Amino acid sequence: PTNLVTAALRWRPIVASQRLPAEKKVAVALPERIPVPLVALAEDGRWALANASLSEFHWIYASKPIRVRVVNEQGQPVAGAEVATQGGPLGSAVRTAEDGTAVVWQYSEEPRGVVATQGALGAAAVTRAAQVELVLKPVPALRLVPAKPYGPLLVRTSGWPEALSGTFWVLPPEGGQVPNPGLEAALWVAAPGQCFATYPLERDREELVVRLVPAASLKGRTLDPQGRPLAHVPIRVAAPNRAPLRPGTQEKGNDQGVLAVSDSLGQWQVAGLPPGEVWVQARWGQWVAKSPSLQLAAGEVGSLDLTLNPGVRLSATVQDQSGQPLSEVQVELYRLEEDETFSAFLAEREAPFAKGKSDTQGNVVITALPTGKFGLRLHRRGFVPCLLTVQLPASGLHLGVVTLEPGVEVAGRVVNERGEGVGQATVWLGSSPGANDLGWAQTDEHGFFSFSDQAVKGVVYLNAVGDDLIPGSPTKLDLPPA
Repeated sequence: PTNLVTAALRWRPIVASQRLPAEKKVAVALPERIPVPLVALAEDGRWALANASLSEFHWIYASKPIRVRVVNEQGQPVAGAEVATQGGPLGSAVRTAEDGTAVVWQYSEEPRGVVATQGALGAAAVTRAAQVELVLKPVPALRLVPAKPYGPLLVRTSGWPEALSGTFWVLPPEGGQVPNPGLEAALWVAAPGQCFATYPLERDREELVVRLVPAASLKGRTLDPQGRPLAHVPIRVAAPNRAPLRPGTQEKGNDQGVLAVSDSLGQWQVAGLPPGEVWVQARWGQWVAKSPSLQLAAGEVGSLDLTLNPGVRLSATVQDQSGQPLSEVQVELYRLEEDETFSAFLAEREAPFAKGKSDTQGNVVITALPTGKFGLRLHRRGFVPCLLTVQLPASGLHLGVVTLEPGVEVAGRVVNERGEGVGQATVWLGSSPGANDLGWAQTDEHGFFSFSDQAVKGVVYLNAVGDDLIPGSPTKLDLPPA
């Protein structure tokens, strides 16, 4: 039903698919102020993702190949089985050859699920290895039973790749079965007028009673300071509990992304919201509006008019240690609560509220900002990222000169007890034993790894984890080395 999809999915423009000839360009029309997710697919199964806008365009490439061999329970190769990885988009599934082999691609170095299916048979494994063998067996099913009549059920699981099943399954009002591949995953269920419920997908579970809560919604208008309607304004919703308002959203942290856009009369509506505390934000040109905290009850239809006013301005000049201006410095701004502390870990898991880049004179200006507390991250390759916490007043803020220090590379090798290099191991870098707040890296096939743009002086700790290997004690490293 149309109302089910409208309530369940985020507002998102659609760009028509186009074929890109080798070494040629293709032009697509993008909305002026709305980031649009784009997917590129090659015939061999490679893929790339981009969150594109007219001001920024960055691809994430699936560059890590995983060689898969699919066999039956007798160990014989299975031809024609579909294989895909968790995180792979629609169209990225491949079929096995006569010898049961196929190559799938993954963008993340973290362990990911690889799933193969043929008819009622399936197999899955979570691995960081470059090769894996999957044995096809009957796929266990999980039966979903509604606690009461909700209408058709919209179901999605993070354990079953979108490339194999599509984005959602639609079950009849009385419920039904979905495959349970045995991966650690989450199951999302919704129905018309109900908000999404999340359940852990347990390996041996056969039946799940689904209980849903009536969804709340918000509607309102976007207005200029004179009360005139503003059209085409993106409406963003933030939730303080950091829980996603939509399943599978790629936004991180509080910000749930663009959930609506005002029409020609300035009117907008966001449906499918869970009960609880939310904020609404809008930015348009140099104007900005942010609502106070709103408490929505289950099934409530809230009303909120947003009056946009000129936002405040944040500026700075970035230089190196010799006083020379630094261009191309990426500047990211993160919204903070008054009791929240800014850190590299927060910047890694949150989506920035606003971005900027320094010019040839080292100057950077970010406009259309609300007042309040922000975390600021400045970084450029070859320099240690600089983290600052600022309070933006109504008059705006000029930070003056910010100096970036040159960074160093921390490199090494992970070996087993026989001195052999361990490939595909995960190495954590932290400021204390067992911490991972400074980043992580993956070893190559010979066990080598590296971390760039680290502070020249200080103490860091390294820890490594590999498949079927017991990690050793954290390695303390004094910088610079003696």
